[in-house]
Amino acid sequence: MSRAINTRTSSRDHNNDLVQSESPLPFFDAKSEFSLPEALFQARDAIIDATDELGDILLPPSSLIHRYGGANDLVCIQAIARWYIPDKVPLDDHGISYADLAAQLPIDEQMVRRLIRHAVTMRIFAEHEPGVVTHTLASSAMREPSLRAMMHAGSREVWPAQGSQRAVQPISPPGRPGIKPEAYHVSTVPN
Repeated sequence: MSRAINTRTSSRDHNNDLVQSESPLPFFDAKSEFSLPEALFQARDAIIDATDELGDILLPPSSLIHRYGGANDLVCIQAIARWYIPDKVPLDDHGISYADLAAQLPIDEQMVRRLIRHAVTMRIFAEHEPGVVTHTLASSAMREPSLRAMMHAGSREVWPAQGSQRAVQPISPPGRPGIKPEAYHVSTVPN
């Protein structure tokens, strides 16, 4: 991984840009005046992405899911748990298309794409080939009864008990765009 970080972020041009800018080094100090030259924004983003990925790789699946336990992420995790999506994705390397996955769920393909692509940002599921969903370590672990129980307890019991929103709600009016009749929608509904 360090080789990948080094390859994606080291270049003589970047080093020269930093030296020529005469910028002070970054620190957490409140009085730090670090200002990165605009020419290095892309390198900075590559470093941030690579270090985030390294941190995620080092976490076991349950800790990775817990790390992404913010409200927006919990909506996604709640939907994944409620509809048993990890069980619908084959464990092989071929995966499943969004269309085939949507056919097994109470939401249409566009909503499935949004949901899964958000999960991909949390390293839950992957889309190595356009339009095809495959498992990651975290999503395949969600098939295990203990992790599934934790997800259900967190999204159905603990989260609402904390005064959070009910996010994945049944709908009654059929025919809304993007939603299969008498299915579900993902929204924020105050308690």
